[in-house]
Amino acid sequence: MSKPMKGLLIISAFLILAIPARPGSREFEISYTIELGKSWEGPVKVWVPYPVEENGQKVKRGMADSTLGHELRSEPVFGNRYFYFSGVVTAGSDTRINVRYEVERSGLKFPAKADPDLKPQELSAYRRPSSRAPTEAVWWLTAEITGGVGTPVQRARSIYEYVLKNMAYDKTGEGWGNGDLSYCLTQKKGNCTDFHSLFNSIALAADLPARFEIGFALPTDRKSGKLGGYHCWTGVHIEGSGWLPMDISETWKKINAGKGAVEDYFGVLDENRVSMSRGRDIVLDPPPKSGALNYFVFPLVEINGIEVKSYSTTVEFRDLK
Repeated sequence: MSKPMKGLLIISAFLILAIPARPGSREFEISYTIELGKSWEGPVKVWVPYPVEENGQKVKRGMADSTLGHELRSEPVFGNRYFYFSGVVTAGSDTRINVRYEVERSGLKFPAKADPDLKPQELSAYRRPSSRAPTEAVWWLTAEITGGVGTPVQRARSIYEYVLKNMAYDKTGEGWGNGDLSYCLTQKKGNCTDFHSLFNSIALAADLPARFEIGFALPTDRKSGKLGGYHCWTGVHIEGSGWLPMDISETWKKINAGKGAVEDYFGVLDENRVSMSRGRDIVLDPPPKSGALNYFVFPLVEINGIEVKSYSTTVEFRDLK
């Protein structure tokens, strides 16, 4: 554990939480270019995520272009939208899919007055654990961390600090990036998926509805270019106040680089990101042969009923203002 992390303490139940000022806003275009290659032949289906519409993020325009037929669809559990492409490819053909979105993203600060309170039925999807992160494995841990007392915000903060103290952002070896609770508890390391999977499991066991979100971090040192890997974050729903967002892995990286503080991403999210989907164990329509998705940020391609990963995907962004 690095020196900046050694001083990390679980907060008192009576601590007043300091939340930084709300960040600004950013307008940008994000695009996916998918090239299937010329060696495939047969029926093809492709699912491409469509940015989330939520408090802090507005999709101004969504466009799709391909020789394949396409339509905009959504799944009923988390409300994720996506472009669904289908058709038949022939050997030697150059099948390409282009999707572009114009998005406006604002920074978030809890509590957000524009964030409507959800009804019990709307929260049901965020009260159930994912298949890779069952709450049964952390009941004992939840009692140890929260003591079963405190306000929902205080319980969330205790769990947030526990994850910061007991996980390391480390993408070496195998097993990271899947959000497997057993991996998080035994290896105590991983990427953003693992950090937030551990948090969500403990939060759910503490009776806090938790929402996993995944998308991309937008660079702040350039205004256009390719995007590499995904980024994810989470939040818990506080009755009467809306979603309390947080980005625990980003907080960990900043603290360990000597450039941040514990509260930097507790109740606050910057505008330099785009959310492409929410939830885990996502069932698309029509359902892929490969089954439910652990998370949904990159396109899913099936040819002849078999999931294909040997295709080219380029994700790019461009600031509009």
